[in-house]
Amino acid sequence: MSHPIISFLIPAYNVAPFISSCLDSILALPISKEIIIVNDGSTDDTATIIEEYATQYDTIHVYHQQNGGVSSARNLALSHANGEWVAFIDGDDVVINDTDLHALLTIAHQHQVDIIKGLYMVSGRDRPNRVKQPTLDQTREDKITFLSSKAYLEHCVGEMNMWAIGSVFIRRSVITALHLNFRTDLIVCEDPLFFYQLLSTDLKLMEVPYVLYHYQQRVGSASNSKEIRVKSINAYARYLTALIEIAQKQNDLSSRYIQYCILSTRLDLTRHYQNLLNAGYSIAQANHEPFSRWILSEEEYTQALKMKSDILRTQRGKTYYHKRDIGLDDITLPQQHYPAMSFVVPIYNVAPYLAECIDSLIRQKLDKEIILVDDGSTDNSLDIAMDYARRYPFITVIHSKNEGLSAARNKGLQLARGEYIQFIDSDDYLLDQPLIEILFKAKKANAPIVRLDYRTQTMIPVLPAEKFVLSTATDYFKREMLDAWQPSVCKMIIQRDFLIKHQIKFFEGILAEDAHFTTLLCLSDPTAKVLETNLICYFYRRRDDSITLHPTKRYGMGMGLLITIKALQQWFDMQTHQDEIRPYMDKFYDCCLAIAQRFMQEESE
Repeated sequence: MSHPIISFLIPAYNVAPFISSCLDSILALPISKEIIIVNDGSTDDTATIIEEYATQYDTIHVYHQQNGGVSSARNLALSHANGEWVAFIDGDDVVINDTDLHALLTIAHQHQVDIIKGLYMVSGRDRPNRVKQPTLDQTREDKITFLSSKAYLEHCVGEMNMWAIGSVFIRRSVITALHLNFRTDLIVCEDPLFFYQLLSTDLKLMEVPYVLYHYQQRVGSASNSKEIRVKSINAYARYLTALIEIAQKQNDLSSRYIQYCILSTRLDLTRHYQNLLNAGYSIAQANHEPFSRWILSEEEYTQALKMKSDILRTQRGKTYYHKRDIGLDDITLPQQHYPAMSFVVPIYNVAPYLAECIDSLIRQKLDKEIILVDDGSTDNSLDIAMDYARRYPFITVIHSKNEGLSAARNKGLQLARGEYIQFIDSDDYLLDQPLIEILFKAKKANAPIVRLDYRTQTMIPVLPAEKFVLSTATDYFKREMLDAWQPSVCKMIIQRDFLIKHQIKFFEGILAEDAHFTTLLCLSDPTAKVLETNLICYFYRRRDDSITLHPTKRYGMGMGLLITIKALQQWFDMQTHQDEIRPYMDKFYDCCLAIAQRFMQEESE
């Protein structure tokens, strides 16, 4: 049985008004998952609600226990987890579904990341909605940042000290190897202690500038009795003692993070101690409580408060993104980074050529991402791709079973975030031309399609008189497809929004897929502009064993063209501009049929 990618672990205690929203937000995530809920002895309708969900969704698993606290419930959920990654979600919060988790986890895989740390949104009754800013300056510039978890920990001081636990994804294998769980003897600060034990072991962490979680602060009905307050203060003291013991074992007591935690917690304990005395608790009793060993003198308190204030002063304006009187949809968030160009490269058994291809893309002087899609290669192509991905943060590798060229391109297309996309065959490469200038001209001309010139080992095209020519999609289709039959998509740069708007992707499971794709590209909007240039940007390698030239593939290509005709007829029947494109479609059917018959005839001979 295959394991889910993510295990979402939810302790639930009296969260009946909120648990449905929490579960719905996770169920909406388009990723392989399991949801493990532990009902921690709820006395409201929480148990009934989660059991109803479990009967409807086989990805939800429910466990019940007597009330033992959030740490006990999380530990029980963790013991049943099967996912590659785990996320701890509170039952009154929600997961935010506007980030491509597949993309994040793919990046984490290629960079061998153990922990993914995202942003979270905070909402409360009397405070404006806020989003916690990234801890690192690089992430604040909308960049995904990689570093060791121990180095990251040193940045987690002052306002950056507090996390929402649901904004973190952790490899389950790491938790298992470290024998980590939540301290059940703590009723406060169990999350910071867990994360310190995790991060101080020097794992690889990735901080991302995307909001993953919505932390909803609720006003509880906690008692104001002195007994309850004494219990809570002693719990903070127990946390501090445990933290120092662990830091001493790891020879980490002098670290910036630990020293800040000691400073901040002792300030809090001293303030709580003074409030307790002001409420009438006797000094003699207070000085016999476990927390009394951590109380600061008046002079120590003044010095500690100044030290903490100095740290907070340097972080002013870097803690939250927020505005007053806004709704959840109006929060000022860091923008996801969208490069100018996405290069999508399907890969299958091209080890001798792959490095040359990737190097040519790296050299392109523009803001870019390179998406390498390994389609189940049996040579060392995947090893080559992974080596590049480890060295260059803008390279992403997807590895899948062999499903064919179209499926590989579609996987890359789904992951792409660039304003423009170019599909590159992995045995070809780009020449050094000013692509940024070409994109600038395309944007200025409002042309969603750019046609580049290319060359092969034996052919150099004749240069036209003009360097750049603007035409319509139908003119281009007539000249390139109907007159010359040049369906290759690799010589085109395409605006990603245009593909999304017209729902254009590759027909999977056939050969000659470029003919189908190019027809949709040119005829979905006949008035779309095409910018054509005579700049030779692409080198097409003609190989005897390539799909287009291999004799045994010709019959398959012929069958693919026949299937293409049928698929495009169905597409045509759904279009509202049939009269405009009918002459082009009729001529295309004739061309496809003639070429298919020729291919199949060659195979039979």
